[in-house]
Amino acid sequence: MDLEKIRKEIDEIDKAIVEYFNKRMRLVKQIAQYKKQNGMNISDKSREKEVLNNVTSLADEGVKEYCKSLFSVLIEISKTYQEDTLH
Repeated sequence: MDLEKIRKEIDEIDKAIVEYFNKRMRLVKQIAQYKKQNGMNISDKSREKEVLNNVTSLADEGVKEYCKSLFSVLIEISKTYQEDTLH
């Protein structure tokens, strides 16, 4: 095991995560605008549950609950961003 090689690979993954996070948040902003125009609430518990089920099913065994936790936080961040975008 080469620690520096592993860390470099993690750095590359982190970079990709940030790129996808930026893209996701741009889409979240579009969703906020759509919801405002259509008089919809920001929170959609059925959609949140659907997202959590989807991502958890994709995660490897042993990390499913961590994945669920990660995306629960991401959903909360997204809702806060939607609220901030609309105000």
